[in-house]
Amino acid sequence: MTETKKTPNQILKLTFILLVVSAVTALVLGLTNMLTKDKIEAQSLAATSSAYKTVLEADRYDPVDFSAEDFSGVNGVYKAGDAGYVVDLTFSGAMGNITAAIGIDASGAVAGIEIIESSETSGLGTKAAEPEFKDQFLGATEHAALTSNGGNIAAISGATITSRAVTEAVNRAMDVVASLG
Repeated sequence: MTETKKTPNQILKLTFILLVVSAVTALVLGLTNMLTKDKIEAQSLAATSSAYKTVLEADRYDPVDFSAEDFSGVNGVYKAGDAGYVVDLTFSGAMGNITAAIGIDASGAVAGIEIIESSETSGLGTKAAEPEFKDQFLGATEHAALTSNGGNIAAISGATITSRAVTEAVNRAMDVVASLG
């Protein structure tokens, strides 16, 4: 079999076609981003607001100053009126980052956990968002630990890394609120 060689004109023609296809694709992606950016941001804000209300009901959530360098992964702390605080965190799970809101009531007890965004494995790590797992933390006033570490939190079967990550996030949220005084 003989190999056909491309002439310089054919190479230029193929390069030009590739350039045009790439430019059109970039234009379409850019326009799509421009048209959907505000809608995506609004949906994200609504999901976050809903999560805050789920973990600790309040009329307003006022940002609180805290020492961010002491608490890695904490996106923000919000005073929920007299009800307590909502801590917004992003932390590493088994398959990627998890963003959660954790409510700590005025007595320092965990009032609720809501997973805002997660890239965990469907059917395994995503079970961290289910009441069977989250409700184990409700009312906790001291650091939580998995049963394998001598605590009373049952890990999700097949998702120990995610279970450990959520447990550490709850502990971090309690530490942040405790640091506020």
